[in-house]
Amino acid sequence: MAENQSELGAVQNPAEVVEPSAEPWGPYLVTLVQLALAGVAIFLLELEQRAGLPQLIPVVVVAFAIHARAPMRYRPALFVLASIAGLFAVMKEDAVWVLGAGTVLFGLCSLPVKVWARAVLVVGAAAALSLYRIDGTFGWTAAALPVLGGMFMYRGIVFLFDENASGRQSTLAQRFGYFFMLPAVCFPLFPVVDYRLWRTQYFRGEVAELYQKGIGWIIRGLMQMVLYRVIYHFLVLPEWEIVDSTSALRAMATVYPTYLRISGQFHVIVGVLLLFGYNLPETNRRYFFATSFLDLWRRANIYWKDFMQKVVFFPFFLRLRRMGAPKPMILAIALTFIATWFLHSYQWFWLRGDFPLTIQDAVFWTVIGTFVAIDSVRETKRPRRRGAAASGFVVSEAAIHVMKVVWMFTAMCALWSFWTAPSLEIWGELVSLLGQDFEWVFWYLGAVALALAVGIPGLYFSTRGPKGWDGLFPPVTVRTSAPVLAGLLALGLLPRAGLVEGDRAEVLAALTTQKLNQQDALTQVRGYYENLLVRNGMMSELAMADVGRPEVWSTLSNPEHTRKTNDLRGSELMPNVTAVHRGETFSTNQWGMRDKEYTKKKPAGTFRIALLGSSYAMGVGVKDKHVFENLVEDWLNDRYAGGKYERYEILNFAKEGYLLISTVGQCMEMVPSFEPDLVILIDHAMQPKRLAKRMSRSDDQVKFYPKPWLNEWLERNGVTAGTNDREDREQMWVSSAELPGNFLRDAVELCTRDGAKAAWMWLPVNKPSHPEYAEVRTSQKAVAESLDMVTLTLDGAYGDHTVDELSIASWDEHPNPLGHRLLADAMMRQLEQNSEALGLGLRK
Repeated sequence: MAENQSELGAVQNPAEVVEPSAEPWGPYLVTLVQLALAGVAIFLLELEQRAGLPQLIPVVVVAFAIHARAPMRYRPALFVLASIAGLFAVMKEDAVWVLGAGTVLFGLCSLPVKVWARAVLVVGAAAALSLYRIDGTFGWTAAALPVLGGMFMYRGIVFLFDENASGRQSTLAQRFGYFFMLPAVCFPLFPVVDYRLWRTQYFRGEVAELYQKGIGWIIRGLMQMVLYRVIYHFLVLPEWEIVDSTSALRAMATVYPTYLRISGQFHVIVGVLLLFGYNLPETNRRYFFATSFLDLWRRANIYWKDFMQKVVFFPFFLRLRRMGAPKPMILAIALTFIATWFLHSYQWFWLRGDFPLTIQDAVFWTVIGTFVAIDSVRETKRPRRRGAAASGFVVSEAAIHVMKVVWMFTAMCALWSFWTAPSLEIWGELVSLLGQDFEWVFWYLGAVALALAVGIPGLYFSTRGPKGWDGLFPPVTVRTSAPVLAGLLALGLLPRAGLVEGDRAEVLAALTTQKLNQQDALTQVRGYYENLLVRNGMMSELAMADVGRPEVWSTLSNPEHTRKTNDLRGSELMPNVTAVHRGETFSTNQWGMRDKEYTKKKPAGTFRIALLGSSYAMGVGVKDKHVFENLVEDWLNDRYAGGKYERYEILNFAKEGYLLISTVGQCMEMVPSFEPDLVILIDHAMQPKRLAKRMSRSDDQVKFYPKPWLNEWLERNGVTAGTNDREDREQMWVSSAELPGNFLRDAVELCTRDGAKAAWMWLPVNKPSHPEYAEVRTSQKAVAESLDMVTLTLDGAYGDHTVDELSIASWDEHPNPLGHRLLADAMMRQLEQNSEALGLGLRK
């Protein structure tokens, strides 16, 4: 490990730069065209849309066009201006907070005092900001602090470290640009760029090659983001499909490759910086081909490795070297990985608001650190030969090399699945599935055979060229980048051309839009009983969507807002409550409804509607007046009151976390006493799996409902004896489709016994895309029709609006006021079209 000291130890003199008047126009225009087309691909594919990349890329294109032709002395300042413009393009008014607070932090880092004094002041300022991050009640902190953290939490350390070592050797614009790097606004999870390299590698090398390398890395990053989507949507299994050894193997094998998303982001980040003259090295280098933990440490997130070597490993190694080998190296490596563990939690704090120090984190970093130490000691005693071409091609050595790669990938898949598992218990269940049969062994051996069949010839061809293994990977040129860029553009254009339909269109939709897969979508709408700790890892789609989320976001489970009930509902809202939940104020009336006040006895001449549902119908994340049922009620009264009926009332019985079993409880305990004329039961695609999960825990709610059909279902699926058995688990998920229809039948029977009509309304989640959604809708609609319910569907309500335009926050896809307005419009149309069947008496 010590051999890498030269990587950061030698400071090179800046190369002579060429003024733009002497730079050829050809490479500049070729790069500009490629960059513009890459920007189009980002728009078409909605890549990192929640992070704001589509908003940032026009700034990058325009800034590069100006920056690349400007006199050299103006370019650092132009980069700073472009970075500030990027802040406002992505963050709008929150950019003021980032710029203001960031300028203060930058000022503290740059004060003309001793470095230790500056460090004390910066730590004090960070501590003050951390109080805001913990509190989470100031609206601006939710968006601003993760970006500020990304700018300063590590770069501040590197900056002060280098200032202490070498003194000030840069201009104000260079220092300010180092913290406010243009891509930083979109990617709080940012590679730790070394400040010394930032200064010394500015426009070092041939400009045309520098630009092409930058655009090539951007395109490579975009390709990796698309590959991540393939894995995330089509290879990662939802929990209900992990039922045997082969699915368990697949679950473990597909979690580690999701690192492609972070790798892709880092390639885009550094690619953009290269376009502005900062000739920085690669951030990740073929990490899936690592042959040992030490090799992986050198390949994956190279900037982090260099950062740890600089501020932890070498300082401690040099102080401990009198102890005699190998103790200094082992102790320095141990301290490096302890610091890595702590700093990853520190990073998580600024991005997510909590500071996790868990057993899983400790085990993950301890295992990696231990193997890195072992490999390092072995390497010092027996230096390895780098490259398969060092002594020609030998089949046995090539096979050993491939098996080392397979072993390393296997080990990381196992470790990564352990690190990102929701709990140790769940990971243990996953591993236990591998012991139930040996079918997974055949699949694994087949994968090993495939690796050998591909890897050995690859290593053979690598020995045929002068560059060895690197010869298999061509350099970044227009010829290598253009086909990939063309493929990305074609992928983005296909859905818009309308040439693909059916299942293929669903596949393209998943690849060309940023959305959660089935598992994460289910997790995001979990309710009172299901809102458990979910780790997912820092690179999962759900975790990245949660960047910027305040620590206090969902408050509904607080005892001041919700109380448990000894019935099927499980819980209910407290009456006469005013509180903040999911970023917006909500209030309840005297009956515990999220609605205005109503009398229990229906007024004369009033048509009363009872609306039953969960979080979407309750209207979480929007003001009371913006909930779609309030909008529909106002519309009914403004347009139709005084006709057949003097007034229309819609009573909102919905509560976040309610499932159809809770709806049955409402129909038993609460709804009939309000004398509704019409009961509308809202359904959505999450019902089957969530109901099965609720039943599988033998929830307290079940004991209040001793229905023969439910007891038969529980017994048939082995729930009474636990659901760890493979057959029981598989059967339970398969038969989950039975549950909604049965609960719906019971709810209708209870709600209509006093003469009320019943309607079923399908409310789409925010831009659904999974094929299962359509299947569940069709199945549930058929059940509703068999019960003589009037069926109302709000499909298509959201039109062409994007998820970001409709969501209450980037980390929460519940509909915002615009979404509720669109739902209200769709519901109004459905009520008018079905007025006679519903008994509404709506006369045009």
